Amino acid sequence: MILSGILVLICLLFIVIKGFNYGIDFTGGTEVQIKFNPETKVAIHDLREMLQKTTISAVEVQAVGDIRNNEFLIRGGDKITNFESLKTKLNATLKQNYSQLSEFQFKSFTDAYVQFSAPVDETNLKQIFESVGGNDLVLKSINKVDESTHAYRISFLSAEERIKSALKESYGDGAFEIVKAETVGPKVGQELKYKGLYAVILTCFFILLYVAFRFSFKFAPGAIVALIHDVVIAAGVFSIFGLDFTLQIVAALLMVLGYSINDTVVIYDRVRENLEKYKTKTLPEVINLSVNQTLTRTILTNFTVLLVTVTLIFMGGPVLRDFAITLTIGIGVGTYSTVFIASPFTILLEKILKPKTAQAQVK
Repeated sequence: MILSGILVLICLLFIVIKGFNYGIDFTGGTEVQIKFNPETKVAIHDLREMLQKTTISAVEVQAVGDIRNNEFLIRGGDKITNFESLKTKLNATLKQNYSQLSEFQFKSFTDAYVQFSAPVDETNLKQIFESVGGNDLVLKSINKVDESTHAYRISFLSAEERIKSALKESYGDGAFEIVKAETVGPKVGQELKYKGLYAVILTCFFILLYVAFRFSFKFAPGAIVALIHDVVIAAGVFSIFGLDFTLQIVAALLMVLGYSINDTVVIYDRVRENLEKYKTKTLPEVINLSVNQTLTRTILTNFTVLLVTVTLIFMGGPVLRDFAITLTIGIGVGTYSTVFIASPFTILLEKILKPKTAQAQVK
C-alpha cells in the first residue's frame, strides 16, 4: 500500500503540475489524416514547412506508422486560442465603421451572421473581415441572406479546406487521399472535457453503490480506492509522457473501471461465501484464503487480455495505439490493485472502525 501510495502521489503531481496533452476532442481544432500515392515522394519536414507558410494556424505534422507509408497526421487550423477576443475585436470594428449594425454573431468557426438596419458597402465589409480575421479566419464568401434585408452570412474556409487546397497546390489533385478528417469547436471541446470527468466520477459512485448493495458497505471503500488507484496511474502515464489525451482514452479508462471491478467482485464473492463457510476464521484469514482460491483465475484471465492489448499496441496502428496503451496499463495495475489494494484496504478499514469490537472478541 505504501508503494501504491507513492505511485499515485507521483501521478497526481504530474497531472496537477504538468497536466495533459489534450487532443482536439477537448481543445478544439481540426485533425486530417492523409495518405499520398506510393509514387509521390513526400518528406515530412517539407510538408510541415509548406503548411506553416499557409494560413493554417498552430499546424502540427507527424508521420503515421512507418515514414515509407507516405501517411501523415495534420493538426491545427481551427484551434484558435483567442477566438473570443477575435470575435470581440470584429464586433468593435464593425460598430466603429457601421452605426447601423444591429446584430453580429458566430454560428461556428466557419460561419458568421451580421445584420444592419440600412444598406452597407459590401466591399468595405469584406475588407474588415479580411483584415481583422487574418490567418485564423480566412474569408470564403459574403452573401446576402435575401434581397429584402440587410443581413449577410459570412463564410470562412475551414482548416480542412485550407489543408486540402494547400496540398493540391503543392502536390497535385490526385496525389493524395483523405483517410480521416475531424473538426471540434473549443466550446464543444470544453463540454466534452467536463463530461468525460463526470463520466469517470459517476461510474465510481455507482460502482460504490453496487458493491455496497451487493455485499456490504465495509467492502465498497476498498473497491473504490482500488479503482481510483487504477485510473490515476493510467492517466498519470499520459501526463508523464505527454501522450494525446482524447475521448478514446476516457472510454478506455471507463473500460478499465468496469474490468477492474469485475475482478474485485469475483474475490469479494468468494470472501462472502467463505465467511459463511468458515465462521471461526478471522476476516484477514478468510480474505487471504479467498484471494488464493481465485488467484489462478485472476492471473489467467488478465494475462490473456494483456496478450490482446499488447498486440494492439504494436500491430493495431496509430488510431488504436493510445487506446491499447491505456487498457494495458489499466488492466495491469487493475490486476495488482484487486489483490493488493481492495481486499487489504477492507481489512485496514475493519481494524480502524471496529477496534473495540475486536478487543471484546479477544477477551
